Amino acid sequence: AGFRGKTCRILRSRYSGTIADDCEPGTIEFASDRLRVSCGDGRWLEIDRLQMENKNVVSGADFANGVHLVPGERFTTIEGPDRGNGDINYID
Repeated sequence: AGFRGKTCRILRSRYSGTIADDCEPGTIEFASDRLRVSCGDGRWLEIDRLQMENKNVVSGADFANGVHLVPGERFTTIEGPDRGNGDINYID
């Protein structure tokens, strides 16, 4: 995924089982120390571990606290060689 123009690798995640009503895919939400992103199928994906480009692996909570998320901010797709098929790819 992409975030603020940099590559972001989602390393550990899981579906939360709740529905992401009225959110565009990629929308990031942080509440109750849980970082989650809305997916194209309408569900939330909880992000446990991720790594920004040239940074250490961090928890979802540490990421959200460190970047000072803005409401409505989104992960984006990354296009190009070795970047998958244009979809946001999640590694579990």
